[in-house]
Amino acid sequence: MLYQTFALKRYWLPLVAGDQAELYPWEGEIYESLHNGRPTEEKHVLASHKIEIGGELDTTFTLIRRGLDGTRLMKGDVAVKGSKIKGDPNADTSQHVLSVADNGNKSSPPELVDRCHVNILMRSGYSLTEACSIPEYLKAFKDIAGDHRDAYKLLFLHRDVSAGNLLIFEHKSGETFGRLIDYDHAKKATKHRLIQRHDLSGQQLVRMNLEEGQEFPVDDDVVSHALSWVKKSSAASAYILATVNGLVQPATSPLSKAALGWDHGDDETKEWPDFDDRLARPNERTGTLPYMSGEVIAHECLFILPGERSPRKFVHEAIHDMESLFWVLIHTCITRKGPGIDQKRAEDLKSTDSLRETVVKYFDAPREGTLKDSKRRLLLRPSTFTTSILNHFHPRYDCLKDLAQKWLDILILGYKYRGDEFYNIHSHIVRIVEEARVTAEQEEMNSGELLRIKKELRDKREGRKENLLNTFNRQ
Repeated sequence: MLYQTFALKRYWLPLVAGDQAELYPWEGEIYESLHNGRPTEEKHVLASHKIEIGGELDTTFTLIRRGLDGTRLMKGDVAVKGSKIKGDPNADTSQHVLSVADNGNKSSPPELVDRCHVNILMRSGYSLTEACSIPEYLKAFKDIAGDHRDAYKLLFLHRDVSAGNLLIFEHKSGETFGRLIDYDHAKKATKHRLIQRHDLSGQQLVRMNLEEGQEFPVDDDVVSHALSWVKKSSAASAYILATVNGLVQPATSPLSKAALGWDHGDDETKEWPDFDDRLARPNERTGTLPYMSGEVIAHECLFILPGERSPRKFVHEAIHDMESLFWVLIHTCITRKGPGIDQKRAEDLKSTDSLRETVVKYFDAPREGTLKDSKRRLLLRPSTFTTSILNHFHPRYDCLKDLAQKWLDILILGYKYRGDEFYNIHSHIVRIVEEARVTAEQEEMNSGELLRIKKELRDKREGRKENLLNTFNRQ
């Protein structure tokens, strides 16, 4: 008999009304949009619904509080009698305390939010850490970045990319694929907007700036592309040079768009989800702290864009989620000994002070200010990346150092210039991850030892699944 395991996600969904309902669709509706055209076995969920009891939605304001109209209490306040909402004969009138605000600020008490009970049924997947090989791990990353891109094209932004929301699933053929799950913190734009591109004046100045002291010529389309993103010729020159220094070693002659990763073909982004008209909900959460971008934690932009006098207003964008995916990769490479189950570097973390300090500094610090400062400082001083992070990669993951460096370079270019790497961030990440996967797969094919390890890891993973099923069968 063929066994399958499933997971039931049950939680209390914040209810919103009016314009906010369109900006914050519930997770089930997002999955319905994402499933359009997908094979059944690749769908994120099997079923989803809001729970009803006696034909009425199971919500906190109705079926739990029964219409109780309480006042949020502050520290030092005395509990008062609850009062009925007019027209609700079933409201509880017993003495009732909602809660006390931690800050004691009576002028701005936290707002109560009505919540609805929901169910989501999905197939069980494997954690990324249970990948059987580095190529399988990287394929999952590529699929997850593609998942995020597909949702973004439909105006959804996930906003909680973290290790717990990234899973590996298997086709019936045994081939695996990665999935981004848990869209319960996602936001939705109401419309797309065309990306503003600048005129192409100043090409000759850019070319002169580039060729002065440089040994490589530049294609016209490279100059035109840079100027379309960055208006000033001096800034466009700096943008091209920064891209060359970060991504091309050595530079091709002449330097082309393809060499810089700027040739996206039909995948080039021409319109962008417009989140400028959305307002944050009370106590709105935007991620899992260890993996959050420094800009998201600080809720402010780090760089002043060329030609502007101050940082722009912060808006959570796709690049911030791709930075979160970057931090998932980094965490794996410094805290684990390799792919598979039971690969934590427990002894290393105990015995190596510098490794332990790095993990705390970027992931486990008790104060979010420490995480914010560490991650923002890395973007401002990327030359510290090798000593602060890459040197702590486990030797098994040395093959991913180039990928990590390219990923960081792309993030910095995106934040600093808000050009191709910002608006085509998915295309860039998918490209460099696929390049790393192909290289890792070739190395694995050349090593019979690695193939043996991969089989052992897969057998171990299947054994864990069988033990889980046997546990259920005995009950």
